[in-house]
Amino acid sequence: MKIIKNMSRIDRSVRFSIGLILFILSLTDVIASNIVLAFSVLIMASSSIGSCPVYLPLNFSTKPSEQAD
Repeated sequence: MKIIKNMSRIDRSVRFSIGLILFILSLTDVIASNIVLAFSVLIMASSSIGSCPVYLPLNFSTKPSEQAD
């Protein structure tokens, strides 16, 4: 199965940063929620892969067509 990359570099960077912040806040009990922890891991994973599963059914992409991987 081929993964469709649909995220730009800026989108990936912003998502990973937000995911990392949420991850740290969740581990330090500033935000005491396992849901936030799981969500932060999913955000960081999707940004690392470069594919957002929410974008796929919407046929949306932030990645320019000429952008190389």
